[in-house]
Amino acid sequence: MKTEIDDFDKSSDNLFLKTDIGKFFVKSLIVVAMIFGGMYFLIPDARVFKGLETDQNKYIALTLIQNPRILWKMSETDESKGNLPNAIRDMEVAIGLLEMHGARLEVLQTYQNRLQALENKKTNAK
Repeated sequence: MKTEIDDFDKSSDNLFLKTDIGKFFVKSLIVVAMIFGGMYFLIPDARVFKGLETDQNKYIALTLIQNPRILWKMSETDESKGNLPNAIRDMEVAIGLLEMHGARLEVLQTYQNRLQALENKKTNAK
């Protein structure tokens, strides 16, 4: 006994949806739409994050960087941009890391000399 459903299943109009690739494609579109919809409603406006930019939070974020040389380079970048407070902060964190890991005195002195030079530059700029 032949039904309309059998005729519909055999038609070429929905052949793409009957293949595994077609089913995967449709499910993927649904998942992507759900993800973007969820992100739209769950991610706060970027203005909310501006209130989190305190010096304390910046120090906490910098402690995640465990390489004093990277902090030195960041300090140089901040200095070249004219942002001396950030350059000084980067060097302070780098010195703290060196002290924490028991660096040689020569290395520590090099970082402290740079910090002192930055502090002098900031004082002279005022």
